[in-house]
Amino acid sequence: MNQKIAKNFDSLRWRLIVFFAIVAVFGLFFTLLMLKLLGPVEPLAMLLASKGEFQKPFHWFHLMWLGILVLATFLLLKFASHANERSYRLIIFVGWFIIFVLELIGQFTYFYYYNDGVLTETYRWNRFPFQFCSLPFYILPFVFLLNDGKLRDIMENFSIVFMVFGGLANYFYPVPVFNDIIYVNIHTMVHHGVMIALAIYIAYYRRAKLTLKQFLPSLAIFTATVLIAVVINESTYQCLPAVRSGVDGQVVNMFYISSHFPTVIPILKQIQPFMPNPVFIIIYIIGFSLMAYLMLLAFSLIFNHKIKPCLPLKENLFPKLNKE
Repeated sequence: MNQKIAKNFDSLRWRLIVFFAIVAVFGLFFTLLMLKLLGPVEPLAMLLASKGEFQKPFHWFHLMWLGILVLATFLLLKFASHANERSYRLIIFVGWFIIFVLELIGQFTYFYYYNDGVLTETYRWNRFPFQFCSLPFYILPFVFLLNDGKLRDIMENFSIVFMVFGGLANYFYPVPVFNDIIYVNIHTMVHHGVMIALAIYIAYYRRAKLTLKQFLPSLAIFTATVLIAVVINESTYQCLPAVRSGVDGQVVNMFYISSHFPTVIPILKQIQPFMPNPVFIIIYIIGFSLMAYLMLLAFSLIFNHKIKPCLPLKENLFPKLNKE
């Protein structure tokens, strides 16, 4: 029976069936919740809107999550570095599932939220999940679903270089994302922490395939997502009057590169007012790509040459699932 289950898990068809079944179940649950078909939403909205201290960079809350990130990454590399293919896929799936569920809860808070003590039922378009740091939602399923091949290698490479860059940027400069809402702050730190930990884990696990020649396809994917963000920014601005009004919560600025609203990205926000938007977007792509390339170069040098296996195979956390 165990061999049959393992064989089914190794089948792309079954992985797709399980994945879409999970997405459908959780998607349906939160859809019914947001439509108030599972009861009143006020108590949950009030709980998720609970406020606390306005968090500051490198204050106790920030330092605590930095420590959790370091510990979690260390444990992941120490105990799961020799996991076999099924375990590797499972780890990536669990990481994706965590940020997926947290984002679903977050989307609920962006539809039902309290404004000056009054429950508001208007979707906050500025929280639509297609920012640079939202890309793991769409990229990681390729990693844990696809069979080995060039496309999966490209997606893994993209996950390594762009995820770790985006995660580190927010972890070490969380000013744009910190506020006084407790859930939002926790969501931010967990989401970006999972991004960093998974990116480092994928880089270590796939170190034999970690080559710089894979960077150009990753760059192509990144450029395509930037173009999608441009389309979303322009189409929503033209089609949604609330977005054109620029009122709080209705500003659509995917990747923070809209021609209609200022960016919040350090350095880039200083130069945006002095150039046409197409030039700004080109600089954005070049700057982000350069940082991602440096991440890939660092991983290539570290994981291919300096780091040795963390544990003997027999001491692996997944003793029954080790590679043959």
